[in-house]
Amino acid sequence: MRSIVFRREYTEEFLYSGFKFPWYLGLAYLRFDVMVYVMYPIPLNLFIRWGRDVLFFIKRAPSYREDIEKKAYSRGLEDGAKSERVRQDYFYKRLMELL
Repeated sequence: MRSIVFRREYTEEFLYSGFKFPWYLGLAYLRFDVMVYVMYPIPLNLFIRWGRDVLFFIKRAPSYREDIEKKAYSRGLEDGAKSERVRQDYFYKRLMELL
């Protein structure tokens, strides 16, 4: 008896050689490490793709927060340098008025 296979993996060479995959399969994601297209039956492929997106977002969320903190820190440094330049210009003008 033949078992039902939900997950199918096709390489780029296989797909570009003219192979037409079955109409009931939809692309779920691309494995970049081996360049394989992973396909599931059409209603399942969307859930698997969204699930993978959620997992990657959860994994990436701390680095995303760190990027925001780094941008805020550099913006604070730029604002501080700008206010220091304004202060120095003010004291330089006052010094020139006294001399």
